[in-house]
Amino acid sequence: MVMEKPKAWIVPVRVANPVREFDQRRSERQTWRSIVLSALEACGGTAPLEKIYEVVAPHARVSHALAHDIDWQAIVRRELQEGPFQSTERGVWSVASP
Repeated sequence: MVMEKPKAWIVPVRVANPVREFDQRRSERQTWRSIVLSALEACGGTAPLEKIYEVVAPHARVSHALAHDIDWQAIVRRELQEGPFQSTERGVWSVASP
């Protein structure tokens, strides 16, 4: 007796969804350093501190910080001082050159 397996070449395959755009400002998982870096890049690489605050303000991490009484502006200043950034003049920051 010969038996044939039905549909021997048919295997279940999961197809990924098409590429969607994702706004990082809605993500609470993004690090503060990458938030500040993205803000500086959005400002052309150099910006005064107040402009950085303005660009960072709509981020979901800021909303989360405000809900938990966390000083998000202090976190931004800390990241500017400790991260790959440099102060070009008082109150003006840029991405450090490698």
